[in-house]
Amino acid sequence: MTLDNVYTVILSGAVFASVGLATILYRTDIVADTVPFRILKRSKILAGNIAMVTAVLSLILLNVDITAARTVGLKCLMLSLFYAMGIQWCWMVIPLVAPDYLTRNMVKRDAIVFLSSVLLTNIITNVLGFENAFIGILLSVVFVAHCGYWVIKFGKLYRRAMFNLEEEYSDYIFLYIDWTYDASLAVIVFSLSGVLLCYSDKIMIAVFFLFAVLAYCYVVQSLNKYQIHAERLYLGLKKTEEERKSEIARNTRNGFVSVPPVSNDSVADKPQTKSEDVASVYQKQESEDKNTVEEESPIAQRMRKWIEEEGYLQPGLTLNDIADKIGTNRTYVSRFINSTYQNTFFEFIADLRVGKIKKMLMEDPERELEYLSNTCGFSSSSHMSSTFKKITGETLNEFRNKIKRERGE
Repeated sequence: MTLDNVYTVILSGAVFASVGLATILYRTDIVADTVPFRILKRSKILAGNIAMVTAVLSLILLNVDITAARTVGLKCLMLSLFYAMGIQWCWMVIPLVAPDYLTRNMVKRDAIVFLSSVLLTNIITNVLGFENAFIGILLSVVFVAHCGYWVIKFGKLYRRAMFNLEEEYSDYIFLYIDWTYDASLAVIVFSLSGVLLCYSDKIMIAVFFLFAVLAYCYVVQSLNKYQIHAERLYLGLKKTEEERKSEIARNTRNGFVSVPPVSNDSVADKPQTKSEDVASVYQKQESEDKNTVEEESPIAQRMRKWIEEEGYLQPGLTLNDIADKIGTNRTYVSRFINSTYQNTFFEFIADLRVGKIKKMLMEDPERELEYLSNTCGFSSSSHMSSTFKKITGETLNEFRNKIKRERGE
């Protein structure tokens, strides 16, 4: 099979796959007419539009040999289509991580910049036939600057959203937002690379479109997963910085001013590694200094007791659950965890749960994944496995085998 045949097959497949994925996205039923589901519906429509633009671009490339026809007009047309994909992707993902950020005025401003630059350059090059490379370069600069701005903004909003969710949820909720980062990188890179694609050979173009279709499949699957917890995600993401400041102000008025000091021999002063979970650090600390409990603040003592009672194994645990248990408030617990353990709430709970998994596997290396995930508070065995690998640097099977080797089994 020749290179031209491979090129034709991949682009033809991209046309059919993109149209099929767009149809799925357009026809997906939304379960409720609420704000989070309306946001999700708009995002699905925009994702469908992106897939359709990809199909149009594939058809153009099938009928025009881009490697032979290096006209400015054709480049501007291709850049315009990539620009359309990039800006719609920004409109699609930002409301999913920051529901109140993207306003109508912002969208109107973006639409004006997009339409004016695209129409002007295509009229000049394709209608008037003005063959000047500067026009294509100017459109490329506007395209990259405009979408690049939103990529940077998306990164900041994404980090803020993840922080909010980490502070609120210990487990599965934010997994349904995590996909946006990977998918966004893939599609944004594809869109912005349209500038280079105008100067690429056929094999590079074919590879780009093959990965584009795979990225769209991932997007469709992830949007369907997002729908499962759309309302809970929406409520979690609604916790803006202003609301946090108001809560801190209320807590200050009620006497919760700062995190209590911890003694010099406290856990905070002990370096923690990925192989040492929080619970084991506590045990070592107790053996080294019997007076630790007496020197700790009341909140630290209650937190220690909560850990000893394995309260962290509760499924769907939140900061509010811990706050209620130890007799304080959510903000105070969050700041205490950040200050004492140098971890976010999610990392704190994950470390404790991974420590429990290790202990259970050392007792019986043959324990099943499903049993471990249910016992240790994880929403699924796959999430448990990924969390274990992230914290320890090794898979559960690798840890099992290590235990068996040490026992000579």
